[in-house]
Amino acid sequence: MSIWLVPIINAGLSLWLTIHTLRAKRLIGVFWALATYFGLLLLRDMWVAPIYYGKASGQGLVDAVVDANHISQIALSVLLCNLSFLIGQQITFRLVARPGPTLPDMDPTSTAAKFYFYFYLVLFVVGSVVYLPGALTSSYYENVNNLITPWPSLIFQLSTPVLTIAALQRRYIICLVGAVAGVSVVVATHVRELVLLAVLPTILVLLFRRSGTRKAVVVPFAVLFVGLGTYVEYIRSDVIELPDEFLPRGMYLISKQVDGGISGTGNTSLEITAKALVFPFYNRLLIPDYNMPADSATYTAKIMVAQPAVESGFQHYPFLWYTDVYLAAGRLGFWQGLVWGGIFGLWEGAMAGRVIVSAVYLPCFARSLYLFYRGAGAHVFHIVSRQLYFHLVVLLLGGLYLHRAFQRRKRTHTVRRAPLPSVLSGKYVYKGVRPSRE
Repeated sequence: MSIWLVPIINAGLSLWLTIHTLRAKRLIGVFWALATYFGLLLLRDMWVAPIYYGKASGQGLVDAVVDANHISQIALSVLLCNLSFLIGQQITFRLVARPGPTLPDMDPTSTAAKFYFYFYLVLFVVGSVVYLPGALTSSYYENVNNLITPWPSLIFQLSTPVLTIAALQRRYIICLVGAVAGVSVVVATHVRELVLLAVLPTILVLLFRRSGTRKAVVVPFAVLFVGLGTYVEYIRSDVIELPDEFLPRGMYLISKQVDGGISGTGNTSLEITAKALVFPFYNRLLIPDYNMPADSATYTAKIMVAQPAVESGFQHYPFLWYTDVYLAAGRLGFWQGLVWGGIFGLWEGAMAGRVIVSAVYLPCFARSLYLFYRGAGAHVFHIVSRQLYFHLVVLLLGGLYLHRAFQRRKRTHTVRRAPLPSVLSGKYVYKGVRPSRE
């Protein structure tokens, strides 16, 4: 029973935090929902252990056997990572969060709502025209190996805030169009990432509404996500399994290799993330000799197989962010959770109580949070950093435009003299604020 204690505590704590954060309408609830899901998978794997890798399982992986005791030890590392992430996230969130509702309804008649809605709507139309025809005919291999032209995809991804803004304004037809486009690309290419941009933000908007539609939202969309993930897993491997079911098992394998003395990666992921945020223009759109950064997920692709792949292609196998920090410093790597929690707490706090900022950044936040949890934190920040700066420029220029529009409108509210009889009687008619007689 003792070996089950820590995994049960981890899953129970994650479930409690999921319920607590979602009831509080906190976006970080997505993280804890993922932690609950993979915490339950960890318990399942303990039940079915031992788990065989390599020749014994017919896989091309290194030979290894993982028993329930090893999984229980990894569960302690997972629990410490979750706790450190919680502490870091809470500290930075409270420093910058503004009191106010999360993702409140947006008045479609307001000047700010109109400006940002129509700007991103135009961008969405352009992005759909230049991206969808090619994406719907591309393959999984072409997408994951960066063999397709990147700028159409970038334009489409930059336009996805229109779906969040539309949901906040209850323009659900646009949300439906975006969802159909995203799911169609996933079905065609078997790359699930676009669902995080085109569908998940709308789900969060609906979930955080005060109306009694939460069960009506959660159940069908949970079935959609699980069904779509299972379908993609089946297409890729001809095996029916839960979405990302193999990720924890990859974590057990890599952690066993680290315990066996294989070289770690140190602070590579944190370094790549810092560089990406400071210099977002290092990408294949601008740099002639561009190469994808070698983060821990590219390292695991080399050490997990018995014979490294010799064919061309980008090998990138993330196995949850716990594997990333385990590769960094073994069982003491959990301290990196403070840093990652601080990053996402700062990001969520910057959106809290700021409806326009939340609407613009929510798709990027949802995508980055999921891919970070999946183990590709450095990789996703390398990709989305330029998108973060693009939206920041849009917000700043939009704010300047709206400020000037407000000043012009304010100047029009000047004193208007009344007809002559009223003037002779000493009475004036004012439009706007009545000035003082002092």
